[in-house]
Amino acid sequence: MTKPLLSIKDLSCHFAKFCAVDKISFELMPGECFALLGASGCGKTTALRAIAGLETPSGGSIHHRDQTFFDAKTNLLANLRNTGFIFQDYAIFPHLSIQENITFGIKDKSEKKNILERMLTLLGLEEHAKKMPHQVSGGQLQRVAIARTLAIKPSLVLMDEPFSNLDATLARRLRNEIRGIFKAEGISSILVTHNQEEAFDFADRLAVMEKGQILQIGTPEELYQQPHTSQIASFFGHCQIISGKAQGHTATTSIGEILLQKNISGKCEILLRPENLRIDLSDESSSIIKDIRFLGARKELTIQVPDTQIFANVSSRTQIKIGDKVKITPIEACPAF
Repeated sequence: MTKPLLSIKDLSCHFAKFCAVDKISFELMPGECFALLGASGCGKTTALRAIAGLETPSGGSIHHRDQTFFDAKTNLLANLRNTGFIFQDYAIFPHLSIQENITFGIKDKSEKKNILERMLTLLGLEEHAKKMPHQVSGGQLQRVAIARTLAIKPSLVLMDEPFSNLDATLARRLRNEIRGIFKAEGISSILVTHNQEEAFDFADRLAVMEKGQILQIGTPEELYQQPHTSQIASFFGHCQIISGKAQGHTATTSIGEILLQKNISGKCEILLRPENLRIDLSDESSSIIKDIRFLGARKELTIQVPDTQIFANVSSRTQIKIGDKVKITPIEACPAF
């Protein structure tokens, strides 16, 4: 059985009476891309800085392979942790050239030339090696920051919102390139982000954080399809909740009987995703199309049901119009809370 590269157990960080990180635990496997996802102030950056040794935890433990980063007796210095940290603002030295920035942390001077050539090639920076930071774009500066981090051969790379200063198209392209490099090099990584799409695109697994705590850990598909609570569901995609009364694996609702993912009884909340709804014309239904938005490959329907409005996605080729009465049927079993 493969051992974790990094083990976090009951990690806490307090600032006076404020609890920024509250007893979080997770493991990172070798070569895994992991993400901490949450809104600003949820504690994700503090947790990342604690792993890096840039913040001192109040309790818990951090173990890297057989080495203790932090526990009740140990607090290893940041420069001894063999981790690389990529900051939101790149943290590039403005007075050093691109190649000097990349080689800044290399201790073995005999390897400097070979490592530089490899990093320049790996990140596509060959033609920029002798330029100064103000002569290259934001995307290229982020590549420099990544190259500088990889040049010290870390076993773990920590990234704090590294794509937030880039436009959406460039951010996605660079994100995919970096993930490919990490996978090819077998480098484990933790990405901190508030962006759900970014977390899904980058991570093999992710943890959703709020108020210093981890609410749920899983693959992107698990968190999207099987959230533990409506609060977690609201982090991902278009979240719409309707009330129902459950008995076993079915629930009675304002749009009819709905199949549930789990066996529960009594009043419940049911998650409906727009792409998980089949829409059929039905003169007997009380649900009516109130609005239709054409979005290229799909149409988004706004449907008035007895107690609320529901949004559904259908193919752009679907022949349907405002005022039509429709029956709404979930395609697959729905999460219920």
